[in-house]
Amino acid sequence: MNTAVASLHILAKLGDYGADIVGAILLGLALLLFVAEIFAPTHGSVAVGGLVILVVGLIVLAQGTGSAVPVVLIVALVLALVAFAALAVFEIIMVRHRPVTTGAGGLENEIGVVREELAPVGTVFVHGERWRATTEEGMTLPIGMPVRIVAVHDLTLIVEGAPETATTLPPLPGAYDAPPTARSTP
Repeated sequence: MNTAVASLHILAKLGDYGADIVGAILLGLALLLFVAEIFAPTHGSVAVGGLVILVVGLIVLAQGTGSAVPVVLIVALVLALVAFAALAVFEIIMVRHRPVTTGAGGLENEIGVVREELAPVGTVFVHGERWRATTEEGMTLPIGMPVRIVAVHDLTLIVEGAPETATTLPPLPGAYDAPPTARSTP
């Protein structure tokens, strides 16, 4: 590390373009640290180092080139980046605490409809999909009966009857409110 710092001091002494070279190297190093953060499980410590190097590199570039970019603007940019990073970390932490909504865990406690009589194994329609299902007790459940999913075992739903939800379920496919009428031929 001391060698790298010493080489940056040497580059700074090179003359008119020394600050440009040092600033560009610092920006490149900051970029490398940001990329390393993506692939290494460092929980943000490498990114913080990259952020510090980014600030120093931008300040060196701004002052060394004699540009009209004030240091206040650079600091404001860095603060905006820090706020964005903090928001991203906060959202990641919040997502980890949300309940599972996909896969087997997402099906538990959902309501479905028996599509093929459970005697003791049949088919249940839930979330727009047909699933193989059975009851824990091996009971027979008729077609159209609402069921609550208790568990999922090897792609087979373990269900129990849920008659209290009968009025809120979609109709069976092919079910009609009225029988079809005969067409009259002229």
